[in-house]
Amino acid sequence: VDLSQAELEFARARAAELEVELAGYMCANALDLGELPADSFDVVLLMGPLYHLLELGERRRAIRQCQRILKPGGVLCATVITRYAPIRWAAALNPEWIVAGRELYDALLATGRMSGPNFTDAYYAHPTEIRPLFEDAGFTTLDIIGVEGVVARLEDRVNALDGEMWQAWVEMNYQIGKDPAMHGAADHLLYVGQK
Repeated sequence: VDLSQAELEFARARAAELEVELAGYMCANALDLGELPADSFDVVLLMGPLYHLLELGERRRAIRQCQRILKPGGVLCATVITRYAPIRWAAALNPEWIVAGRELYDALLATGRMSGPNFTDAYYAHPTEIRPLFEDAGFTTLDIIGVEGVVARLEDRVNALDGEMWQAWVEMNYQIGKDPAMHGAADHLLYVGQK
C-alpha cells in the first residue's frame, strides 16, 4: 500500500528485477485502509506516513487503521523521524542553518513541525511521545530502536568493514539502539508493537 502510484510502480519493477513475487499493490492513504479486511495481517509496516501526518489526530488514525487490519497477536513495525534529526543533518551538511533557519529551528523545537527547502512539511517526533502514542491505540510495546545507531554520520570506516568486524559493529549498534538515552540521537526510531 502506498499513497503514490509512482512508488507502487517502482516497487513492482524492483520486485520483478529481484524475482520477488508480491501478493498485490494498492494505492491508498494510511488514514483510510477500509478496503483491507480487519484482522487479516500478521505484520504491518507503517514506514513513512507518520512523518508526513502533521496533526496528532491523523497520526492516531493511521495507527488505529494498522491496529484494525492486524490479526490478534499481530506485529506492527512503524518508523518516525526524531525531533533532533534535522539538527543532526544541519550539523553534518549545512551548519549555517542554525542561524539562517532560526525560525524553522524554533518551530521544530516548539511543535515538532517543520517545513523547509530540504524536505517536505514533516512532523518530527520527540522520543518520549512514541510509546504512549502506540499504547493508547491498544498496542503492547515490544521494542523501540534507534535505527541509525550510535555511529550515524560517522560510519564510513565501519561500513568499509566486512565479516566478523562488521557484524560486531552491527550488534553493538543494535544493543545501544535499544537504550532510551540514545533515542534522541537517532534520526529514525523503529517502534515494534503487538496487537
